[in-house]
Amino acid sequence: MGGFASSKILEVHGERMINRPFNLGFRIELHQKDLNLALSSARAMGVSLPNTDTAQAACSALYS
Repeated sequence: MGGFASSKILEVHGERMINRPFNLGFRIELHQKDLNLALSSARAMGVSLPNTDTAQAACSALYS
């Protein structure tokens, strides 16, 4: 692929996107860190994030 439509991401990951092999590639600890940051910020602002809380609980279950 070239020209204005070229994309390094598609060059590197295009075949995976087509074949759809959903192998794990991102460490769960990093997801947990980000989810915990979002939840602590929400608590500080008095905001409820029930879906984020559920996602964090699911990540915790996977990690333990």
